[in-house]
Amino acid sequence: MSIVGSGDIASVLKDRDGFIFFASGVSNSQETRESEYQREKDLLMIQDKGKHIVYSDRFVCFILAQDTPSTKWKWNN
Repeated sequence: MSIVGSGDIASVLKDRDGFIFFASGVSNSQETRESEYQREKDLLMIQDKGKHIVYSDRFVCFILAQDTPSTKWKWNN
């Protein structure tokens, strides 16, 4: 299957040949454990690079104003 994740976003996606829909991640925006962000990055990096990867996230630009580990990680990765 080419849908990675099991949350709200992943549950409404439809599989499509040649694509990987990456809808997995750290769901708690207040998460402080670096290991949770590293887990997401590691999972993304092992995906088939021969397919188009569509990365899905609830993240929006105005959230960058918040100084949290979640926004810092998303901005830098």
